[in-house]
Amino acid sequence: MEWLRQNFAHLAAWASPAFAAFAVLAAAGVWWLGRGRPFLIPADPGRKFGSFLCSSLVGLSVVGIVVTHGPMSPLVRTAQRLHRGVGEQVPDFRFRLVSDDSEHQLAEFRGKVVLVNLWATWCPPCRAELPVLNRLQAAYRAQGVIVLTLSDEPGVEIREFVAKHSPDAVNGYMPRFGWLEIESFRPFTLVVDRKGVLRDYFFGSQEFVTFEVKTREYL
Repeated sequence: MEWLRQNFAHLAAWASPAFAAFAVLAAAGVWWLGRGRPFLIPADPGRKFGSFLCSSLVGLSVVGIVVTHGPMSPLVRTAQRLHRGVGEQVPDFRFRLVSDDSEHQLAEFRGKVVLVNLWATWCPPCRAELPVLNRLQAAYRAQGVIVLTLSDEPGVEIREFVAKHSPDAVNGYMPRFGWLEIESFRPFTLVVDRKGVLRDYFFGSQEFVTFEVKTREYL
């Protein structure tokens, strides 16, 4: 279960082609099991079960394709974009600090390992994760780690919340996340190395040890 939580975003990036491949393979299985048998002659139990299993897989794969291209499409598109972006520079976006409304940009943290966390107050996993991120910032600030939390909510609305739950992190806000189409899918966390290169990404609330292990790889 922990492995699935850590790698859900990576799996989402491959969801569409994986479901398509399963659908093709399962359909081929249905054809192969039914080949060479007249329509009126019943299949043996083994073939009958195999055909039922393959048909079920075709149906499940079609449902998966519909879901990944429908309600889950923002998550899938974002995961695919992040997957393609691993090893490349993260766009130098601008944001404002919650504390004083001053404008800053990601490039200011060049030379630091940055965890960019995209969250919202209406997202329960996000709220649960903020203290974890704050703990990471407090523990690794001296080693050159910056935890940057970003919400697309107005700064005045989240100021009290972040002051209570993530006082050690760099807490910012921006009108929209721009190059990432996450819509209501939160939280997303990006791991950016000292050169501003994307190294990993996560979707969903993670444990402290997950962030710690991944961050220490780039210190």
